[in-house]
Amino acid sequence: MARLGGDEFGVILSRIDNREGAMTQSECLAKKINAPFVFEQRPLLLSASIGYAVYPDDGKHIEEIIDKADQSMYEIKRNRKMRR
Repeated sequence: MARLGGDEFGVILSRIDNREGAMTQSECLAKKINAPFVFEQRPLLLSASIGYAVYPDDGKHIEEIIDKADQSMYEIKRNRKMRR
């Protein structure tokens, strides 16, 4: 895991072989982030928009992979807004 800038982070998972595995892992991570927790006797709620990309399907260079994951994140955000 690394901070890419601002409030953007990247996670590299080396044992993901396909898009379904990436989607499952991103959903699991989102559930953990979305789980409420208590800080100084106050419940805090966080959320995250998580996009993903799979090597080599989405690119062979890190810039391509990051760009594809970014596109995926914005698509997920758009879909979430349309469902509201």
